[in-house]
Amino acid sequence: KKFKIVMPFIGFNKIYMNVNDLWVKVDKFEITDEKVLILNDNVRIDFPEGILNAGKARMDLENGFINFKKGGELILKDYLFNSEEGIFDKNKLFVDFTNGETYINNRGFVISFKKLTGNLDNQITLEDISMTSCKDPKDGWQLNAKSITLDDNTMRGYAKKVKVKAFDRTVLRIPYLPFATSQERMSGFLEPKISYSSDGLDFMIPYYRVLSETSDFTIALRNISDRGLGFEAN
Repeated sequence: KKFKIVMPFIGFNKIYMNVNDLWVKVDKFEITDEKVLILNDNVRIDFPEGILNAGKARMDLENGFINFKKGGELILKDYLFNSEEGIFDKNKLFVDFTNGETYINNRGFVISFKKLTGNLDNQITLEDISMTSCKDPKDGWQLNAKSITLDDNTMRGYAKKVKVKAFDRTVLRIPYLPFATSQERMSGFLEPKISYSSDGLDFMIPYYRVLSETSDFTIALRNISDRGLGFEAN
């Protein structure tokens, strides 16, 4: 396979170069005999679909994938990823990240994970995940799961072995939880809602069901501290 590097130039103590039509900014670089570009310190790679920032990166010039370490940030149209290290193939939209978090623009979710892998145009799976409504989970709700699968084609997600906490207290355990990943009008579980009143902690998990173009209903498992467990329907 062919590859090309436009002659690099230096400006403001940075090295700029065009690599296979990707703009690269970095402090130091080298090219190996295996046609691999090693990028060190303050790496920034610009491409038409987004930006990758990392402490260190390794670009396979023949196969097109990027392996980064020392912390990385990948910015795309519908996603934002931060992770300690990972692999990104921009041609196949394949990702494989370790220990990080992702922001999903379509739903406003921020999900922390230990492992994330898959194809962004199809399906990705996150392992050992955590979602929360507050920076400090003790002040709001937190959802933990063994894994979450996000399907870009159906705009739905599926969580397994789910545990929901409210104010650092476990309020629900369920083996499987489907939900919508889009703001569009779709059936599925919605994010938990939490409030506090004179009756104590008020916590519920709503399920939204579309019946037709003009009708729908919402049913929620609801727990109020001084009243107990019940259901709410609209």
